[in-house]
Amino acid sequence: MDLNILSIVILTAIVIGIGFIIFSIIQFRKPEESSNNQLDKTMQKLVTAIGEADDAIEEINKLSGGVLEEINVKYQELLYLYSLIDEKEKQLSSTYKKVDISVNDISGMNTLVRAPNIAFNINNPKHKQIMDLSSSGLNVSEIAKRLNLGQGEVRLILQLGKDR
Repeated sequence: MDLNILSIVILTAIVIGIGFIIFSIIQFRKPEESSNNQLDKTMQKLVTAIGEADDAIEEINKLSGGVLEEINVKYQELLYLYSLIDEKEKQLSSTYKKVDISVNDISGMNTLVRAPNIAFNINNPKHKQIMDLSSSGLNVSEIAKRLNLGQGEVRLILQLGKDR
């Protein structure tokens, strides 16, 4: 009987050992499965991020295409404006040449244009009155106000009277 009990103990020890081995294998497999699961989740996140990046790039391409079209339109407008400026420059140059020729023709005529002869007349009551007020110490603006005349007219008469 001792042999039977010994056999049972050995058999029981073997069964318990096999159970520990199976339990250990299962425990080591679970982290492997969970790391595979984490890897799958990370891959899924990467795929999602790449998809979003592709969408963003597509939107940027559309936007840049619109911006490029606007730049092209503005460039064409600038070219048109430059052509208008060139035309105006040619017109002005032509006009300038015509004016230059006309000025040369006029300067070659040797004619003198003279201002009308304005004479100071002390017998004129207005002229005498202006000279008298000036002699009494009134300035040009005071004389002009008192006689209801323009200041330029008063200055002219005073200058003509002084030159006499």
